[in-house]
Amino acid sequence: MNGRLSIFKVLLIFVLGILLSPAASSADEFNVEPTNQEIIDEVAKKTGLYTDTVKSLYEDSPKLFDKVTDTMTAVKVVDLLFSAKDSEALAEVYNWQVGKLVDKFIEKTYPPSFVFFVSSVKLYQSSLEAIRDYIFIPSMEATIYERYKSHRGGRYDYSISTPDDAYTLATLSKYYPAKKKMYGELVKARGYNPDVIGKKLESSLWKEIDDFWIKRLESTYQKELLTRDREKIIEDAWAKVASDLKVIKAAAGKSKDIESFFVKVPNQLPEGWWHVTASHKSNHIPKQIDPKKKRWMQSFRISRDQGYEKIKNLWKNPKDLKRRLTYSSLITRVNPSDEATSRKTMDKFVKDSGFKYMADSKLAIIKTEKNERSHKVEVMFYRLGFKVTMSLQGLSDKNSSPSEATIKYFARAMAGNMDGSKK
Repeated sequence: MNGRLSIFKVLLIFVLGILLSPAASSADEFNVEPTNQEIIDEVAKKTGLYTDTVKSLYEDSPKLFDKVTDTMTAVKVVDLLFSAKDSEALAEVYNWQVGKLVDKFIEKTYPPSFVFFVSSVKLYQSSLEAIRDYIFIPSMEATIYERYKSHRGGRYDYSISTPDDAYTLATLSKYYPAKKKMYGELVKARGYNPDVIGKKLESSLWKEIDDFWIKRLESTYQKELLTRDREKIIEDAWAKVASDLKVIKAAAGKSKDIESFFVKVPNQLPEGWWHVTASHKSNHIPKQIDPKKKRWMQSFRISRDQGYEKIKNLWKNPKDLKRRLTYSSLITRVNPSDEATSRKTMDKFVKDSGFKYMADSKLAIIKTEKNERSHKVEVMFYRLGFKVTMSLQGLSDKNSSPSEATIKYFARAMAGNMDGSKK
């Protein structure tokens, strides 16, 4: 390998070590992914939640933070690429540290402009690797670059001029002195005799050098454009996980927020139904059954039998005291969860326990069980970082027996409450 190349790499590693050492995260031996504490601090900052609250939720439900973690990594990748001082350092950062991570986020996080930029870096990095082992890479001539930039027209895409055309126009009035020197070095390094080299091989070598300069100029040009839009790229990346931050805020929200998810009794009962109060009138109030994990439950009875009133704490029909009241019991549980885990649970219930999907999204399932005596309908759905399970049960074939229509009504009411509480 060329001695100057070895010195170049050693110096480049040293410089990159100084420039990039503050960044934390993972790409093999380098750290590009955020630490747990960085995730907690950033989410607290974005949501306005206390750090301790976010930490507790992160420990209980780390999967809720997956997309936010990816976004933080993607933003760090942007910072790393923009911190490179020139096109050579940029290619090395991409090749050694963040290439695989960029590919991971290219579709779901980055805008089209960044895709153009990354494509130009990839092409230049490949061209650089092909030629750098043979010759010394000269510095870029400013006047050539300025003409190239002018012909590219300030666009990311090729609607005004392609990189090839811009390069041709940029080098028409001034021959690139470094190009001839590079050609001589390349011929010598590869052991060719310049006096007997054929036209086909000569043309191939010149094209290789031209391609190198085109890709070098283009990666520099794209980076300059994106420097202007850097903050917008980061802002847009965070915008894509706004709903995930909303879910996290909901899951970590105050108790009164979760309490507001439940069916409002009696205001949200279906038409024709009424609340069968027990001896303790507040039996329909949601209760937190596991404060640490923010698990809540609500239960109440409903009936559509008419003419009943409470007599000595028992529901009686004054016109027929022997007639028994029929009712159904609704039990609802709300647990913090993430979408992936909830999907997995529902998929298992559909395969193994007789449930069926309620919608194409596969985020809600339902099951009906009925025999001569009892009738039960169950629903499970995922929304805003929570898994909701509802069970409506009662006697079979009575006026107030459960039905799929009734439990779907309650599920829609709860979903609406959950959506409305986070507006």
